[in-house]
Amino acid sequence: MRLGKFDPERWERAKELAEQGCWLSEAARILKIHHTTALYISRQMGFKWPPCPERYARFKPGRKYYSKKAPIKFDVMQVSEESMEYVERLMRLAGAA
Repeated sequence: MRLGKFDPERWERAKELAEQGCWLSEAARILKIHHTTALYISRQMGFKWPPCPERYARFKPGRKYYSKKAPIKFDVMQVSEESMEYVERLMRLAGAA
């Protein structure tokens, strides 16, 4: 049994799905092929997949939706309970300043 991009029956079925308005990821799921294989088939046959519906477009991975933790913000003055003069004197004794 030939799978994926080597199966001519899947190529015809992929074209039919695209003509019916099925978008790429859904067609790949129906045909049980990888989405890059679906792209390969569409490029070889010369057709384009319809756009993904708006309700599914927000789930697309990408940097736009990448969330990272906010940087930790702290006040330098709150690090120590000692007075600034005392800290500066200790820093001078330590040779840091």
